[in-house]
Parts: sequence; C-alpha cells; structure tokens
Amino acid sequence: MMQRILASKNLTAFILACATGLILLFRCPFPADDLLLRLIALREPFIWEGIRYGYTLFLFTTPYILFSLVLSGLYVFALRPRKKVKAVALPEYSDPNQRDRLFITLGEVHDPRKPLPNDQPYWVNLPERGLFTGIAIFGALGSGKTSGCMYPYAEQLVAYRSRSPEHRIGGLVLEVKGDFCRKVRTILEAHDRANDYVEVNLNADYRYNPLYNDMDAYALAYNIASLLNNLFGKGKEPFWQQAYTNLVKFIIQLHKVAYDYVTLFDVYECAINPELLEKKIHEAEQLLQGRHYFAVSDALFRAHAELERFHFAADEAARCHKAVQSAALEEVLKARDIDYECQVETSPGLIDPLRLEILEGVKRWFYHDWRRIENKLRTSIVEGISVFLSLFDDNPMVKRTFCPPKECYDPNLNADGRYGRPLPPFAELVEAGKVCALNFPVALNPGLARAIGVMMKLDFQRALLTASRRSRPIRSSTSARCSSSATNTSTSLLPERTSRTEMRSSSLYRVNPSVSPSSPPKASVHCARLCRVKPGGPCFKLSGPRSSSLCRTNSRPRSRVNCAGRRTNGRSITTFPRAGTTPA
Repeated sequence: MMQRILASKNLTAFILACATGLILLFRCPFPADDLLLRLIALREPFIWEGIRYGYTLFLFTTPYILFSLVLSGLYVFALRPRKKVKAVALPEYSDPNQRDRLFITLGEVHDPRKPLPNDQPYWVNLPERGLFTGIAIFGALGSGKTSGCMYPYAEQLVAYRSRSPEHRIGGLVLEVKGDFCRKVRTILEAHDRANDYVEVNLNADYRYNPLYNDMDAYALAYNIASLLNNLFGKGKEPFWQQAYTNLVKFIIQLHKVAYDYVTLFDVYECAINPELLEKKIHEAEQLLQGRHYFAVSDALFRAHAELERFHFAADEAARCHKAVQSAALEEVLKARDIDYECQVETSPGLIDPLRLEILEGVKRWFYHDWRRIENKLRTSIVEGISVFLSLFDDNPMVKRTFCPPKECYDPNLNADGRYGRPLPPFAELVEAGKVCALNFPVALNPGLARAIGVMMKLDFQRALLTASRRSRPIRSSTSARCSSSATNTSTSLLPERTSRTEMRSSSLYRVNPSVSPSSPPKASVHCARLCRVKPGGPCFKLSGPRSSSLCRTNSRPRSRVNCAGRRTNGRSITTFPRAGTTPA
C-alpha cells in the first residue's frame, strides 16, 4: 500500500493539498475587515482583488509544495522494495546482415534510478531518420567509449546488407591513433568485405593528392587559407589572409593551365622562389603556343626498350622517334645518357584561346601586382603560407604520399607502379562500396594530420554531392513507400530500377585529429551527423577520437545512453549487454 502511494506521490500530494486548503479556507478566511486592506480596496480595488485571490491560492499551493517535498523524501530515502526485480530476457538482437532497414541499436534500457536491470528491458534503436540529425558522445578517459559505442556502431553500419554489392555501405574513416582503422579492417574481414578496405598512410602504396580534383583555383586556395585559420588562428588584419590566398590561387592556376596538374609541393616551391615562378610562366607560354616533343634517333630508340612505354611515334622523314615532352621522359633520357633533341610544333589549331587568357591573367598578376610589392612585405606574405606548405617538403614520406608526380595518375607511365598506386576518386569508391581509411598518427604531426583529414573529408563530401546532382530517380511501378509516426518522421524506399549511386548508403566515420584547447583534458567529445545527399542514400559522419559511454541524439524523442546506468531524461540506457544476451 505504501509503495503504491509513494509511486503516485504527485496525485497524493494534490489530494492532500486540496483537503488542507479547504480546511484552511474555512478556519483562516481572508481578513477583509483589516483597516489597511480596506484602505487599499478604496484606493486600488484591482490590487485588493489580486491580494484576495493570491491569499486563497496560497492556501492550496503551499500545502501542495510541502506534501510534495515530504513524499519525495520518503520516496527517495524510505522506500525499500520488498521483492527483487527479476531480469527478463531481452528481445532477440537483430543481426545487421539480416536487417531490411537501416538503424543502430544504441543499448539496453535499465532502471531509471539505479544501475540495475529493468523488469521489462528492451533495445533502444536509432532509426535511419535519427541518423540524419547527429550524435554527440561524451565520456571520460577509460570509460569504454570505443568498446561500448564506436566498435558496435561501426559494425552495425558496415554489416548492413554486406552480402549485397549494390547496397553495402562504403565511406571514409579518418583516424589519428591507428587502433580504430585496424578494428574497422577486422570488422570488414569478419563480414567478408576484406577487399573493400582501402588505407592511406605513409607506408602504404596509395598516393593521394588533395589538389587533384575538379575544383577551380580560388576554391582550392580558399580551402588552404581556411585550414591555416583553423590550425594557427585568424589574425585581426584580413590583409594577410587575402594576400596569401591570392598568391596560392595564381600559382595553382598557372600549373593547371600549363601542366594540368599541381601539388602542394609545387605551390610551396613557387611561393618561396620567385625566379622559378617566372620560369614556369615562360614555360607555360611555350607549351600553350605549340606542342613540345623529345626526338631520339631510331638506333637509340631500338637500343633502349624502356622508352616504349612513353608512346614514341616514328618520324620516317627525320629518321627518328619522338614523344610528347614530360618530366618523367626527360628524367629517363638523362639517367640513361641518351642523346635527344627538343622539337616544337606550332599550329593555330593547337592553341587554346581560353588557356592563353588565363595565362595572361597570371602574367598581369605577377608583373603588375606581385613584383611591385616590397621585398619585406612579400616575404611576410610568403611566410604566412610557407609555414604550412613546408610540411610537404621537410618529410620525404609525406611528400611521396600526398604530393605524387603527375605520372602516378597515368596508367601507361605507371604500369609498373613505380610512382605508387593513385587513390581512386571518391565517387568510384562510394559506387564500389569501399571503405577508405586515412591512418595518420597524430603523434607524428598534429597539424598535418588535421589538414589532410579535412581536405580528404571535403573531397569525399563533394563526391557525394556531385553524384546526387548527377543522379535522377527513375520512376517505376514499385514506387516509394513512406511510413510516418507521431513525430512526423518518414523513410522512403527507392524504386527497383534506381541507379546504384542513388541506392547506396555511404558512411563517413570521422575521428577528430585533436581535441580543441577549450575542451576538458579528462574527457573526449564526439559528434556525428548523417546528412541525406540523395533519395535513400544516407551519409554518416562520425567525429571524435574515440566513442563514449554517454550518447546523445538530436532526434525526437531525445535520449541519452549511459554505460553506468545513470538517470537521463527519465530513463537509463546502457550499452553493456547482460549475460546471456547478444552484444550490440
């Protein structure tokens, strides 16, 4: 009986307060005959009415507050349940491989007051719609963030329809410690997806050039300037950022016009060496005004079989073989001590007027803007950008991995893999369901790890957005099916004839390269966001060096996961499974 009364303490306090208020209303009525109150009633009748109604209201509200405090104290300190709650077996955990819809099992609901099993436990699932809002994971060091959240959540995403090549989830993993990448690889191998793992690190064969994409020069320069602001802070004077952004933009533009290729090392080399920059401008003029060849005599060509991979063409009239000029060919000719001749073919049809106009703009900037700046000021501008770009010069392994030569992307010149394996475009990786991982330990270089991770993430997101703009759903008789709930959430299924790019669910796991200076030193903060980029194609984005014991979602209704079983928003959820249950 007492347990039932205390369990409904709010209703009990209301009934007792009503009874007490009625008694007080008749025992202690409002003192209307008081002289002061009568004077107030004559001068300010509205104030008098407010005092009278307030007096009557307090006769009921004051007892309610007192009874609530007493009953709450008894509920917290005096209530002792006589019988122990027997733990009921959890419902069967759904295998991610067998799920027909995408969701993540966060954990098990526990007792709202104590870290004890609930009498009716159940799994808390975060549906696909909830994954589009965001997940924030908090937890102190050693609280089980990785083992309790990140590993099981990653496994559920990777295992979703893993046996279907057209529906399996691909994505990007940005890791700075190394252990999470190894775990993701183990998870992929456990689900027969070992071939879907692609890792980029300083010792791997893959090469990644952050500037090798279809973005224009200003967009690339602005991204580099934004990275500098994040790494070193933004100054009060905007001149310096604008100046080195302009410098990087024109250097990138020059290389794209002349060579159709640029690396961060090329930008750094031209920024610190004005003579080299001017020399490349002259080379660009010569390249755009005609086609340059290296000519080798027939006898020398037949004597060196390694020249065949450069696609030499026979010139019977001149009794020689010639190939298009390239740095790799020139390197081979000089290394083998082969006599060659430079030839230029000029033709009005070979001149691209658009490229010439861009080159003229670069020349105007160099001769009428950059050269007119004082040397001290020009040196200050260069130092503002070289502090970051020099990271790709002082470490040969970083330069080799992230600044590969142009020949690396030529399947003929790089047939033997001497320049490394170029990382395929992210659009192809997503289409093939690959999971690309950047394993760059933060201990080597925190700033560089963060910069490379951000640039790779931007390339990945741009590939998804570009694919969503190109894709168009094909209407079919098996059209979309929508289901709605009280929270107005809906999930749409695509037609059967929809393209693979639209049907694929792409995931991005991002691990923060570093913890911001303002964050607590004893805790780790993680954020996750899933943004829809195409119908039916979710894109996951997990942030944080590790997972956590406390998970908060922005979906409705909001919930928190607490491995310790604490009370959060009226209920407690734990990611630690009990004995006899299948772990998530």
